[in-house]
Amino acid sequence: MALDLWSKAPGRGVWLCPLESCLGKATKRRAFGRGLDDPGLFVPDDGFLVTQLREGLRSRLLQRLALARRAGALVAGESRVSQAFKAGRGKLLILAQDLSDASRQKQETNADRKGVAVASPAMGGVELGKCVGREFAGILLVNGEPFASDLKRLSEQWNGLENEARR
Repeated sequence: MALDLWSKAPGRGVWLCPLESCLGKATKRRAFGRGLDDPGLFVPDDGFLVTQLREGLRSRLLQRLALARRAGALVAGESRVSQAFKAGRGKLLILAQDLSDASRQKQETNADRKGVAVASPAMGGVELGKCVGREFAGILLVNGEPFASDLKRLSEQWNGLENEARR
């Protein structure tokens, strides 16, 4: 059994929400074996699957950000984001977890005025910066689809998993 975060693996699969609690319930109820018509299916322990899920989601989010940058659909840095807002561009504003409260509030206000969605993945500016070729990237603006909708969904999934892990 393997996780398929891209939904591209060949063969039969079962869908599961990307939360530790859902994974635990499915394992406890032996839902994987029933869903795959294999009651004797070996399922690794929850800890292993959660680790795979966490690493996979993080990797997918960072890869998608890097791809958006290479495609020219991402702007990094406060001044460039402000210029893009003035030009009427922007679909999704991404703010690092360790961004100052003042900067966060300013950017969220600007995004709200422009009708731009905001995502704050539970990642720091150094981690976000690495995938966009900078030392630190606390403010990112995604200009194009499908990058914006994909990154928003991935950010929500990542945050759900991270918030549940903190409980």
